Amino acid sequence: SEGIYTVIVTDANNCTDEHTLFIPNGFSPNFDGKNDIFKIEHHGILEGSFKIAIYDRWGSIIYTSSSPDFE
Repeated sequence: SEGIYTVIVTDANNCTDEHTLFIPNGFSPNFDGKNDIFKIEHHGILEGSFKIAIYDRWGSIIYTSSSPDFE
């Protein structure tokens, strides 16, 4: 669901860190200037410590990225 999420991550050494994400619930790439790009707004997530997979309605993966600034 769309919203602001707080994610708490714990590493192998039991160190924790907290990140805030805003995740939209969809987008409409029709070039009308409104919600044309699906983007997760984040603060403090480093490249390589992130992974996203986007699925179509039939459950097939259509996009993956390990960059928090994917587009």
